[in-house]
Amino acid sequence: MRGGGTADSRPVSVVGVGAPGSGCAIQPGPRLKRGEYMPETFFHCAPILLGEGSIIRRGNWGRIIRLYQNQWGSYPVAFRERVLEDIRSQEFPSKPSRLNSLFLLPDLHGAETYQNHPERRSLIIYEVELVNPNCARHVGDWTFCFVDENSFYFDEMLEHAREYWRGEGAGNFEYVVESDARVLRKVDGPPPRMQRPDRLPKARAN
Repeated sequence: MRGGGTADSRPVSVVGVGAPGSGCAIQPGPRLKRGEYMPETFFHCAPILLGEGSIIRRGNWGRIIRLYQNQWGSYPVAFRERVLEDIRSQEFPSKPSRLNSLFLLPDLHGAETYQNHPERRSLIIYEVELVNPNCARHVGDWTFCFVDENSFYFDEMLEHAREYWRGEGAGNFEYVVESDARVLRKVDGPPPRMQRPDRLPKARAN
């Protein structure tokens, strides 16, 4: 435990946060060899402020997905998670369900890669530790959870799901863990928003 404290000595709040975001036009993170090691601490991206000792509950992403309604316009996300869950249960039944798990990044570089995606720039990076280090887990490349913007994703998502559960990928790996996590420290806030090139001030003519 960092700082010489114990879990009981820390103020604890219980929260639930969401899951990985969109994965288009992402640069690969560092190469992580599957099953090579289990980090002592991880990094987690969340849209809310959390204090040291806060407990991030697993399964909140599944709770959010199950609350989706048709007027929300979230069909691609619901479809994606349905395919991922069906492929997991049919072909990789020993893997932990994304709907019952928590999503963690293995290192700070990976967390920054995730945070810097244009649709996730409001996320805050936290260093965390597992409440149950012996939990079931899976290491997968989170970019396989998404398809290219102009692709025919009805069929393509099936193969993406298989690649995700096989642990393939170029380096943007996440841990899917059946454990809550305890916040150790806030690492970084959201980066400043970048202006779109067509909205930048134009140079004045001399």
